[in-house]
Amino acid sequence: MLDPFALFTGLGGIISFIFAMLVILIPVSIYLTQRNTYQSRIELKRTNDLLEKILETISDQGHADKEITDVITMTCPNCKKVFKYGRNHSGKIKPCPGCGLKITLE
Repeated sequence: MLDPFALFTGLGGIISFIFAMLVILIPVSIYLTQRNTYQSRIELKRTNDLLEKILETISDQGHADKEITDVITMTCPNCKKVFKYGRNHSGKIKPCPGCGLKITLE
């Protein structure tokens, strides 16, 4: 004859095992989910910071190209045309925009 307590003992062991697994797996699952979320936030922050630096660099270069701080005015000795050039062109030989005479920019 089958002992009714043996059946409950067997089921109790299985239920205890399932409960123990849930007690272990649920916190581990929550931990891994939070860790991955935290790492994703860190990666998003790094990407955002990098994009901000790139945008700042692009906008700074755009302003630097547009600004000419040192403009020098010169008159052509041949045609007397007045023209302007940036100080960074000083010392170079350029044609006069009026007559084409080669002039050393001073």
